[in-house]
Amino acid sequence: MTCPTISIVIPCFNHGEYVGQALDSIRKLGRNDVEILVVNDGSTDFETIRILNEIASENIRVLHQENSGVAAARNFGIQNSTAPYFLPLDADNILFAPYLSDGLAWLETHPNCSVVYGDARIFGEKDGTWCNHPLKLDEIVFENYIDNCALIRKSAWEKVGGYDTQSPVATREDYIFWLDLLYKGFDFHHLKDFCFGYRYLENSKVRRLYKDLKKRLLIEEYIFFRQSRLIRKSVSIGQLDRNQQKRIMGKLLLKLAHNHLGFGSILSGYNFLCRSLYYDFVFFSLIKVGFGWPIRRLLKRANA
Repeated sequence: MTCPTISIVIPCFNHGEYVGQALDSIRKLGRNDVEILVVNDGSTDFETIRILNEIASENIRVLHQENSGVAAARNFGIQNSTAPYFLPLDADNILFAPYLSDGLAWLETHPNCSVVYGDARIFGEKDGTWCNHPLKLDEIVFENYIDNCALIRKSAWEKVGGYDTQSPVATREDYIFWLDLLYKGFDFHHLKDFCFGYRYLENSKVRRLYKDLKKRLLIEEYIFFRQSRLIRKSVSIGQLDRNQQKRIMGKLLLKLAHNHLGFGSILSGYNFLCRSLYYDFVFFSLIKVGFGWPIRRLLKRANA
């Protein structure tokens, strides 16, 4: 193989039934400058282990680590990669050609850009399309809409210290990574093409974790630090104005208030509610969130 242009990093935890399809999608692209690294994140499924052993004999690098989560698995794979660009591909997803043609060409001709993300075709337990749009700071700072499957400049990953492995819940690692990159001033580019296939699984790990309301609160509060930090910096350098800051901070704090009053700490809920009203006072929100959710909780207890 020639010196690789891109490293494709595939974390795998008990997804042996899918990883072959992911690898086939890469092979079909016919590139000889692609380095593939599969990271076995402590799989316990016998069939997955057997498949990974077979893969290792096919000139594909298979790395092994104790089960540490997808963020640590991606970091481990990227640390061992040799190309200037990398692409994280989930073991149950598939890759299409545009990332390795138009996407790489964009990064190589736009040195200020560090992330190229595209659109996706949804398959599996649900069919459809996921069509994205160019990054808007006032949107991304409120909620993520960019999948982890993107082309990324390795030097940018190094400068933010990789994917965060300290999160209290092993989810939303891609969103945290995007916020870290944006805070450091790295540019994103939307490639308007179908670049990967996203396998929809109703019982996926991400959906299971996010259905756990207590864990959802933990990760939302953890991410809030990144969001508010990015907002403050963006205002200081003129990317957002003060009115945008008030609106976004108000919405973020109101969301935390809503969730705490609904299924978390009522005291924390009112704390976040008061802070939200400082940024963006909306009387309707005060009534709906401040009184509606506690009343619902009391009625639920009474009927239990």
